[in-house]
Amino acid sequence: MIHVIDVPSRKLQHNIVVGLRPRRMALSPDQGSLWVTNEMGGSVTIIDTKTYQVADEIKFQPKGFRPEDVTPVGICMSADGKRVYVTLGHANHVAVIDAAQHRVEKYVLVGKRAWGVALSRDEKTLYVVNGKSDDLSAIDTESLKVKRSVPAGRVPHDVQVDN
Repeated sequence: MIHVIDVPSRKLQHNIVVGLRPRRMALSPDQGSLWVTNEMGGSVTIIDTKTYQVADEIKFQPKGFRPEDVTPVGICMSADGKRVYVTLGHANHVAVIDAAQHRVEKYVLVGKRAWGVALSRDEKTLYVVNGKSDDLSAIDTESLKVKRSVPAGRVPHDVQVDN
């Protein structure tokens, strides 16, 4: 569930039911939609921020993985709001989503247990940390191919880009 709270009054305004175990969120640049990863639901819920209603849900199913192995955690959105990137945890992939169509464009294979995700300042590189393979995958956002993987220490969970 997502809770909408009016900050000045500190009062609960809305409760929005999403998928199982919501983890991370990304707000669209126009602030019209909120995208929420559902780790145990294998999906992303898209909420209309004007009506506080669920607008859509995208389920993930990369080839060769059982639904229970698809555990979305990390999410980030391009600055123009056209693309959304979601890490799929146990499924070892990143889903690249066309935000306007609410459709998966491609699944990109990365390391084991893809969790955190962030875009470089110029948005030419997507960084994904892989908790079970102890590395970071750098993905070219044009070709949607992994350029390189580098060691990232023991069980990395999140990545941030200094803007």
